[in-house]
Amino acid sequence: TPRNIFVLTDGGVGNTQDVKSTVQRNSNSTRVFSFGIGCGVSEALVKGIADLGKGKSVFIRDVTNMKGVISSQLQAALQPALTDVKVQFKGIDIKQIAPNTLPPIFNLEQYIVYAFSDTNLTQDLGNIEVILSAVDPNKQKVEYKVKLSAATNMYKSNSDQIIQKLAARSLIKEMEEASLNAGTDQVAKLKKDVIDLSLTYSLATKHTSFVAVEE
Repeated sequence: TPRNIFVLTDGGVGNTQDVKSTVQRNSNSTRVFSFGIGCGVSEALVKGIADLGKGKSVFIRDVTNMKGVISSQLQAALQPALTDVKVQFKGIDIKQIAPNTLPPIFNLEQYIVYAFSDTNLTQDLGNIEVILSAVDPNKQKVEYKVKLSAATNMYKSNSDQIIQKLAARSLIKEMEEASLNAGTDQVAKLKKDVIDLSLTYSLATKHTSFVAVEE
């Protein structure tokens, strides 16, 4: 059973990256649930430690509703969750998924995983099968299988690359988190990869920004 830590803050810290690195190193045994209270709270801190700690974050702008928000977080922490989550794909070659380390699955929570492939998806998907496996609270392995078809292929109508942008944003976030505990050479490579993705999909990051120029 993982240890649960609840963090309440109405501001920020001067060493956000160090705090996030500590949370990441202990994420196998500790879940972090964070509360950002008020309008001056650091979003990078509150969301960062919850994401890396495989918990949940919430922002409380209206303190009059604090009791209800905290209660819902406590319920999430106490409820059983599916852990050791893995996703496999059959019928298609997948280069990478994001997030690479999949978080626990909580009851009634939306769960999104992006898969990156060089396969031409402008054609029908055929018999691609997605297999999600996990360990339930009783330490038993559970498995769910979903077959994709042409009806689920959103690529053709995705002319403005919304899905691709969301996937790229998720991968950039994964790279930025990986750089927290990486060596100098690895940090440089991750930075280059982030910039390449940013330029390809026109996404602003801590390494890039975009300026609109009227022609």
